[in-house]
Amino acid sequence: MSTIHLFIIGDTDCPNIGRSVQLDVARTIRQIQEYATTSEMWLNIRILTSHYYSPEHIKQCMREIHVGTDDVIFFYYSGHGFRTDEKVDPLPLLKFPTTIIDLIQNRLQGFDSRIIYETLQRKGARLLIFLTDSCQSKPNRGTNVIDHASYSQRSVEQRTLNCKRLFRETTGEVLLISCEPGQSSFGDSKYGYGGSFSYGIFTTLDDVLNRHQPAKWDTIAEEGSEKAYQLSRELYEGIQNAIWKCTHHDVFDDILEMETAVLDDWIFSRDKKSRSFDVNNQTWIDSAMQAAKSIPQQDKPATTYSSYNTPANHDYSVSKSLRESNKSSGTTCIKCHRELRSGVRFCVYCGTKQPS
Repeated sequence: MSTIHLFIIGDTDCPNIGRSVQLDVARTIRQIQEYATTSEMWLNIRILTSHYYSPEHIKQCMREIHVGTDDVIFFYYSGHGFRTDEKVDPLPLLKFPTTIIDLIQNRLQGFDSRIIYETLQRKGARLLIFLTDSCQSKPNRGTNVIDHASYSQRSVEQRTLNCKRLFRETTGEVLLISCEPGQSSFGDSKYGYGGSFSYGIFTTLDDVLNRHQPAKWDTIAEEGSEKAYQLSRELYEGIQNAIWKCTHHDVFDDILEMETAVLDDWIFSRDKKSRSFDVNNQTWIDSAMQAAKSIPQQDKPATTYSSYNTPANHDYSVSKSLRESNKSSGTTCIKCHRELRSGVRFCVYCGTKQPS
């Protein structure tokens, strides 16, 4: 069954028109509910009023609207509006409430509704209804206009083009690891960031889509890692150095062909250089082994997988018998001395790279 997606924005807290906007919002909801029921359609309502009427919430709602090919989008705005000399389309800028700082700095804050229209248009709904009830008067000469539609001075086409570059036209693999072995990966719940690395990657991804330059995953990985590093330092005074690897082909091919020079080509965020993991780095190895030993018995996985994707049952304790013996049927790890399949490049128990 198809759905009507009702997206309402209203300046209900405005001193001079707030009551009128409240009546508009209530009437719109009441009537669309009736029409959806009569049409035997689902109704999905998003309302931004009072303190939820902000640039951040508008952008969030636009991202969260997901429609089917038989769905309907109904957008409605009631509140103050204005336009600038640069605008050539008939759509107004939504006006945000004026603050004391706005008055002091003689500025006007708004959101170009053209961006809302073009974004909703690209959702692919069967029917789009776009209704605004606001003024379109021009501000006084010399007023500093701030448009919070972050890509209104660019074009939605550029964002769409970059999105296609990243997700439709790029081939290969993108591996993003939040920290180097032996380090901690930090997260926040108090200030709303979540994981430092996740915050860095996803905010950078959204920012890169809006740029005129062609979007690249290497750029997202580098700038997102730097954000994670700075955030972990500011909130926790910790060190979190991400690592990543971007290829234009399947990494599994490297494993099968034993192309170790390519396989080990990771980027370490703090020095921006490509280098391999050091098998003699005792700190990394000890940290990995200690973490493995700390896993509760009931949570230990029953199997692991080698480079050939062959399951091998094991536990996390280092067997003394395997340390003391070197069976001719395969080889043993140079670090933990566990038996490995012949030709494996990395130990499936401790992760140590094996010699050729």
